[in-house]
This record gives sequence, structure tokens and C-alpha cells, in this order.
Amino acid sequence: ALKMLRSKIPILISLDHIRHKDPGISLGVASIISHLRQKKIEYNAHIYNIAEETQVDPLARRILDTIWSHYNDSKYDLMFGGFVWNEPFLKTILKELKNCNYQGRIVMAGPQVSYVEKGQLEKYYPEADAFIRGYAEHAVSDLAEGKDNIMGVHLAKSPDKGLHTSTTLSELASPFLDGTLHPQHFMRWETTRGCPYSCSFCQHRDPASSSRSVNKSWTKLQHSGRDRIISEIEWFVENRVRDLAVLDPTFNTMNGNMVLALLERFGYPGKLSLQCRPERVNTAFLDQVESLSSTTGAEVILEFGVQTLEAEELEHIERVRNANPHSLAKKVLDKLTLVNQRKIKHEISLIFGLPLQTVESFQRTIQKIQEKTDGSLVAFPLMLLRGTPLYYQKNKLGLVEGTDIAHPLLDRIQKFIPHVVSTPSMTYGDWMIMAGIAASLQEEQPENVQNRL
Repeated sequence: ALKMLRSKIPILISLDHIRHKDPGISLGVASIISHLRQKKIEYNAHIYNIAEETQVDPLARRILDTIWSHYNDSKYDLMFGGFVWNEPFLKTILKELKNCNYQGRIVMAGPQVSYVEKGQLEKYYPEADAFIRGYAEHAVSDLAEGKDNIMGVHLAKSPDKGLHTSTTLSELASPFLDGTLHPQHFMRWETTRGCPYSCSFCQHRDPASSSRSVNKSWTKLQHSGRDRIISEIEWFVENRVRDLAVLDPTFNTMNGNMVLALLERFGYPGKLSLQCRPERVNTAFLDQVESLSSTTGAEVILEFGVQTLEAEELEHIERVRNANPHSLAKKVLDKLTLVNQRKIKHEISLIFGLPLQTVESFQRTIQKIQEKTDGSLVAFPLMLLRGTPLYYQKNKLGLVEGTDIAHPLLDRIQKFIPHVVSTPSMTYGDWMIMAGIAASLQEEQPENVQNRL
């Protein structure tokens, strides 16, 4: 018998960490909204900011009241994006929806779903009816249109293919150009999705390297189309957007030079933060950065995720990518020296609590960097993100997590997130010393450094 395709109304429930300077909607949610608008699909979106919350229950209660009073009906698809920082909120909300027999469909997406191994999704979210692995734009609209067998969508209690969605960034509607996002001084932007590397602590990594059955569409790097990039730059310039944080995980390894040339050609004069892979920095890239700055007056800040300069630690977190770890560490230092000599603004971030790391090895990395560059230096505690190799290796490597750590370094976004607080090479006391070192590094930065999770 033919199953009647029932269309649904997607209700996006976004629990995001939105800072004061941030747009009111995250870029990911805005992109899904733009896609639904373009396809003329009826939807609703409720955006909640967890940044100001100190407890889970009051906000969870408000969200549940909204759901029960407006959306307790089988025609709705309730869509949640799972992130490491909103997990306790989602668990509370999902539990009540299930216990009180919510009538609609519960759909889970986001990084907390995308990286879960095949067959494991129901274990994390037993309340959900459907799961989306990967970028969700097409899957959300396909579910709304009642389609079957959607690539990357897993229906609860059916066989899990472990596949990811297939989206093409260059074909998606732009949330800037269609009015979903309103212009403001600071905005976040993407020109590429995906990362060619696979560091074992990172959720940006190519999941194909950890699970066998992933379709290649997810792992492919996706570039935004040149026309869209040009239109968006013109929009930024015309609308006086003067501070852009580019979300591309490794801007300089992709079409970064082209994007910089376009920003120069269309006269972007503001601040520009770029996340870069230090060892892949080359003269052509730095020339392009300097050219943009001298032509338009743009203030470019290169953000380098160095993590550590100790060879064994680099190897353990797969930060090496087929290179000799000793020569990699040297190369990173050489490139940072080059950036510093050219007086290009840069920020270097490290991680503490890594496997094999000690207080001494952490201090050695800091010292090496401070000898070569006066760029600002920040350090963040290691978190085990779901689906990453380190997350699966935590017992083998003896990584112990803790939450509710009373340390002023951990600002409010991190208070709900477990951190690795002891390892065979680091006691909890050592962790506190490292956190103290990290806090003193931050105090040396007058401009509140961008804490990017």
C-alpha cells in the first residue's frame, strides 16, 4: 500500500549561546530558515539564548510551556540542534516531552548527532523520532514535505545507515541577502564548510576517518559560490558591517586568497578574524592579507589553533597529518615568526589537559611561542566532544572529566560542559595550575579575546 506522504510544519527550537555582540540568530539556524523561506515552506522558529542562564530548569520550563501551548499536535516537527553547551537543557526538555506523550515528531540534529557512530543515536536521545546527521538545510525541508528515505535522516528504531546529508553550500539561499539576518556591526560569515584535517579532539573533522560507512558528500569541502561571496561582501560594505568573524575552520588552506582579493576589490574596511592553519601559511597568503589592509584599511586578525608544540602530544591528537611531529612543531614556530615579522595581528590558541601533557610541557610550549612572537596567546581546557576519537579513547587514555569546576577562567558558556581534569600525566592539582596559567595569559590581553568554541 502507498504510504500517504504527510507534510509537516517544522518548528525550530534553537538553544544557542549568543553573546552581546552577536546577531540574534546563529548563522546555522539562519541558513535553515533561509532555505525554508526559499522553498515557501511554512515554519516557525523560537530562538533562546542560554548565555545568561545559570540554571537549566527555568529556561527549559519556558520552552516546554511554549511547546505544550502551541505545538502539541501531530502536524509539527519539533527540531532541536544539539551542541555540547545545550545538552543539559535538551535532556530536560526531551524527557518531559516523552513522559507527557508529546503528539508531534521530535527531530534531533546538530554536532551532538552528526558525529555519533552508526547504531548509537537512540542511546543518546531515546526520546527522538528522527535524527539528521550533517548540515540540516535540505533534510529539514524534505521532512517537512513528507519525503521518504532522505539522505542523512535516520528514523528511530529503523536500521541506521550512518549516512550524512548532502548539501551544497553554493546552492543554498544566503541569510544575509534574503533578510533573515539583519545587518549589524559584528557578524559571523562562512565561505567554506568542512575541514581537510582530522585532529582527534575536533568536531570539524572529517568523520569518514573514524567511521567506515560515511558518504563522501559530508566530508567534501564545500565552497560558497563566487557570486554569492561577492554579493555578500557588497552587502557587508553597504550595510556598514565592520567586524566579520569567518567560521571557515582553516581559511588559508581553502579559497582564502580569492576571498581576500574580493574583500579588497569591493572595499571591505572593517575587522576580519580568520581561523588559519599555521604550518600552511605562505607568502602569497600574507601578501594578500597585507594588500587588503593597505588598500581598504581592514584590520585582519589571524587566529592560529596551535594546541601544543610537543611532538608526542601533537601525535596523540592527530594534529600531525602525515608529517614528522618534530619538524611540524618547528614549521609552526617558523610560520608564526614570519607572521610576527610582518606585523600582522594574530592570536594563538593552545589546549591544556591533552594526553601526555604536563604542567612543564604546557609551559615549554608557551615559552617557545613567546620567544618568537608577541601575538596574543590564549589557552582553553580540553573538552571531549561527542563522536571524536578522543571521546571514544577516554578510558584507554585515562582521561577523567569533571563539571562544575569553580575556576574563573571557565566563563559562563563552559559551565555546563565537562572538561578533562585529570590524566595519567596530570593531576587535578596540575589542571588547576594550568588553568591559572591560562587565566594569567588572558589577563595580559586587554582586548577581550574571542572565545570561540
